[in-house]
Amino acid sequence: MSIFSKENKSGGKRKFTGELMSCVKGEIIRLDNVKDNIFSSGILGEGYAVIPEDSEIYSPVSGRVLDISDNGLSITVKSDDGLIVLVHIEPTPSDKRSASVNLTVKVGDTINSGDNIGEIDFGKTQKSLIAVIITNSERLLELKVKTGISLPNYSAATYSI
Repeated sequence: MSIFSKENKSGGKRKFTGELMSCVKGEIIRLDNVKDNIFSSGILGEGYAVIPEDSEIYSPVSGRVLDISDNGLSITVKSDDGLIVLVHIEPTPSDKRSASVNLTVKVGDTINSGDNIGEIDFGKTQKSLIAVIITNSERLLELKVKTGISLPNYSAATYSI
């Protein structure tokens, strides 16, 4: 039995609250405001996106790197509280071929929220976005996204499970 389903002394379920940090300096937007239907439809899960103003990428949660795919454009982390968090870097279609990622983490690494996990060269423009998605968001009781301009290590969203 996990800590999240144990009953507290009053007989109710214990609620855990955590934060997803901004993964890059930039403007945080809700996923439903993203033009790409794969993100905005919520089919991959709940989360947020950032329109980056910088090339340094940071981990939004503490946990273990489960997967790195799409030439480093997708990084999956299992958070310490069991959420599966996908950080997906989406260059503009015209920059997809020229975008390159230099990651400082590998599968199996343990990382902390706010750790630098790499740098991206977006190619000719920086009209890209980075989506942070909780792929097992059915576990969430609530998710509150804070939109607007952020710096790394800024709480972009709070959640309860």
